[in-house]
Amino acid sequence: MRAISVETGETVWIHEQRAGTMSLVATGCGLVFGGDVNGRFRALDQETGDVVWEINLGSPVTGFPITYAVDGRQYVAVSTGKGNPQARNLLEVIGHLQRTEGLHVQGSLKAAS
Repeated sequence: MRAISVETGETVWIHEQRAGTMSLVATGCGLVFGGDVNGRFRALDQETGDVVWEINLGSPVTGFPITYAVDGRQYVAVSTGKGNPQARNLLEVIGHLQRTEGLHVQGSLKAAS
């Protein structure tokens, strides 16, 4: 992942990892959420790129995360599962990653207030 300043065009930060990141969403509270083909779903600080939260969902993150708010609390939701051919193919190409089995699951995690 790479954050690029729209004002200067320069790279602000880079977050490197071995597993391919499938999708990202930036939030109004300063977090960037993203998941990878190895099942890790993370929240990164949009200013520094530091990982502030992470969970292994047990299956490749295959969809685009979304965020929404209810009663002043922000939530994030993402789909997982092996149904996405791109995720399956990336796992086969990147052989050193652990293949995880999982269902097509959609859940939400409440972001800290």
